Amino acid sequence: MAALPWVVAALVLDGAIAEGGSSVIKLTDDNFDDFTSTGSWILKFYAPWCGHCRRMAEDFETAAAEMEGKIGFGEIDCTKQKSLKTRFEVKGYPTLKFYRDGEARPYRSGRKAENLIEYAKSMSRDPIQRVTTSTVDTMMENHGVSFVYVDGSKDASISGEFQKIAKKYQGLYFFGSAVGKAGSSFSKKFRIDTTPAVAYLTKGGIPDVTTDLGEESLDAFIKEHPFSLVTEINSHTFSDVSDNGKPVMIVVMKKPKEDSDRLLSAAYAPALALQGTVLTAKIDGKRFSSYLDQFGVRKSGAPKILIVDYETEIYWHSPSDILTSEGDLSLKIQEWVEGALDGKIPYTPLVAWYNPRRYMRLVSKALRGYSETTIMILMISASIMGAVLLFTCFSYLDADFEPPRQEAQPIATQAPAPTTKPKEE
Repeated sequence: MAALPWVVAALVLDGAIAEGGSSVIKLTDDNFDDFTSTGSWILKFYAPWCGHCRRMAEDFETAAAEMEGKIGFGEIDCTKQKSLKTRFEVKGYPTLKFYRDGEARPYRSGRKAENLIEYAKSMSRDPIQRVTTSTVDTMMENHGVSFVYVDGSKDASISGEFQKIAKKYQGLYFFGSAVGKAGSSFSKKFRIDTTPAVAYLTKGGIPDVTTDLGEESLDAFIKEHPFSLVTEINSHTFSDVSDNGKPVMIVVMKKPKEDSDRLLSAAYAPALALQGTVLTAKIDGKRFSSYLDQFGVRKSGAPKILIVDYETEIYWHSPSDILTSEGDLSLKIQEWVEGALDGKIPYTPLVAWYNPRRYMRLVSKALRGYSETTIMILMISASIMGAVLLFTCFSYLDADFEPPRQEAQPIATQAPAPTTKPKEE
């Protein structure tokens, strides 16, 4: 991070900083690699015509000024910097990414100045935080997924491989360390027999531990545990949740808050029992009411649970009396989920013709992995084929259609028409 002020000075000399003393760096196809080779960056990919981009410009500038000298804020005009747009697979505007050491990762926070600043501060800290048995519960409460390096030996220190992995995935997951006496206590609490080790921890879940601490093995271990036991659905996590390959049990959080909290708390036991078969999530019913409308969830309705199978595009509603009927709520939820997945409870199909979001999601999923040039060629080809097909249909219809014919009538014999005006007598 110490090199970042030098980079900013170089940018000023090069004329890359926006006019008017802006703290946001204008990055181009030509200067991007040189200027981002050191330090950490929050990148905004935008288009001048984009209304959302214009609305967040002031917040982005405010955050850049607040964090100047600590973390870089750069913007890329994708209507001009085509290579960067393709390189970072930008599909919409604005797109925000965190960039460091030649690698970009999704930005997962809000777009207001305070969100950007808090995220920037978290990314400028040491990626590994100290954890003890007295702070681990708070850690799991505040962070969805945590990975903790554990070593109870007397002269223990954090391995270089774990430090690299923590830096690579900083901001996506929480990384902690418990070494020495803290590591010994940590091992006893979570029954870790062999150290050094790395433990995956999430609220309500069963810890998973690996002692294979090579960089590639740790990277694979991280990728095997992308979700917490109950993950939150928002604009940043929706694609990962919907593409996870398993049905999703969704707790819809609505008023009254007491009922939502009770339903969520009861969902943890079935989430653990069905882990590996079902992914469990929660969603803000008020904030995402328009999305939930396609599942028949009314704005004024009570908290409920949905099961959505995104692969087969079917879903189930929890019974209307699930909160009020007698019995263990966790057990009722688990029995209902198992009954639905076993085919004992009728499902509801997603209706396609009135749901444009579904079409967009299917098209996006189908085109994922293709370059922008390939997608453009496919679109042009589809347009040409459509035009040819339409022309062929009209030509076929026109060829088969014949207007009614009138029978030929004999032409009456007439005197030749005078070539000059008749003379008066």
